[in-house]
Amino acid sequence: MAISTFVWLPLVAACQKDVQVYSNPDEGAQIVVPAKGFTLRDRDFEWGFPGTVCEIENPEMSVQGVVRVLFRKWMTPNGYADWREESLRKTAGVKNLTRIDESTPSRDFGSWIQRDWLVELSRERLRYVFLAATRGSRVAEFLLWVDVNQWEATKETLYRIVNSAIFQSVWYCGNCTRRVIRKAAACAACGTPVYPPDSALEEFSRKNDIQIITQPSETFMKALYPDGTIGATCAGEKLLARFLPTLRTEISRYPEGFFRGVDLERMIVGAELAWTGHEGTAGLATVWNATILYRALDGLILQESDRRAVHHEIMHFIDTRDDRRIEDPEWVKLNPWGFEYDRKKYGPERFDFNRSLTGFVSQYSMTNMADDKAEIYGWLIARPQDVLERAKKDKWIAKKVEYVKKMAFKVSPQLDEEWWESLLQSK
Repeated sequence: MAISTFVWLPLVAACQKDVQVYSNPDEGAQIVVPAKGFTLRDRDFEWGFPGTVCEIENPEMSVQGVVRVLFRKWMTPNGYADWREESLRKTAGVKNLTRIDESTPSRDFGSWIQRDWLVELSRERLRYVFLAATRGSRVAEFLLWVDVNQWEATKETLYRIVNSAIFQSVWYCGNCTRRVIRKAAACAACGTPVYPPDSALEEFSRKNDIQIITQPSETFMKALYPDGTIGATCAGEKLLARFLPTLRTEISRYPEGFFRGVDLERMIVGAELAWTGHEGTAGLATVWNATILYRALDGLILQESDRRAVHHEIMHFIDTRDDRRIEDPEWVKLNPWGFEYDRKKYGPERFDFNRSLTGFVSQYSMTNMADDKAEIYGWLIARPQDVLERAKKDKWIAKKVEYVKKMAFKVSPQLDEEWWESLLQSK
């Protein structure tokens, strides 16, 4: 159940003032409002918006608001804002809606968008402050509105409220599926460790709000993938001891803040991965629920292919970061003339680096567009010298290398040419 409590938070350096905090750990949503005059409701809602977890009201200031958490697969903050704006525009009684302002706030976690609207009704005009954030398949909406006659007197308070909004990942025990607290060492229900058996990965996990699960139970996997098409088995200590250092090294290559921009919530490491219709899966990115699965094998996969797999799956999140779409007409133009992706023709899936293919770095990259991008990106980090040598002789690969670099830069400007050069020097 959601929690509404009075707490003391420092609003200015010199003193502290009374505020109310709505915090819902089950949904990862939190917002802070002034104590004086404001009411927070976490039940018995009056306005009936789907997904409501909290209602906000201050009758004296004519302020009302709502916090909602919804499931919207493959929707960006901008896409959700467009959908919300259009639905509000079509609401009965709304004569006109004008977008006053738009911004993309930078927060520690999640992807955010803020819009200000002027909404004209039959008998009144309202100013809205709208803030939305996405974390994987979930969207949080923080919405406040006030009569235009009260706008100048209340806008500072309204902006302070939306600026306090937090939307974090929700962590679950990889064994019993119960919600776990980030600060805890183990699940309170079954005792399963919350963090991986690697201090550096634990620090990464805490810092980036990304859960790393190394003991996924069958119950947990069924809860995460109820249709049963994806599964993973627990890796033993030896397998984890071999793979986790590789995972640690590879994700540490990324600059500060990168993972906050790719909308990733969890990584799962298993001994075996099962994906219906696919063989030998080394990794899997299910972007719609913000999860990457990695397979740790004892000596059956070369370490350099492990490195490629780490970045290959991350590339899927880069690829879908802007519009959640895999289709890319511009990428098709980078293939040799007449080529068509074909999983049956170029299968079974082979991930090894191949020097003999024109326009492609592995046979697997010829099966579909998304994995073509991911293979270029993964091998460009795992074996940069080899990929760049191929690019000197293969114009198609050269164009693809530049394309994925631009995609990565768009997600994180720190992934610039200097960063790529640093990878080349470290090999």
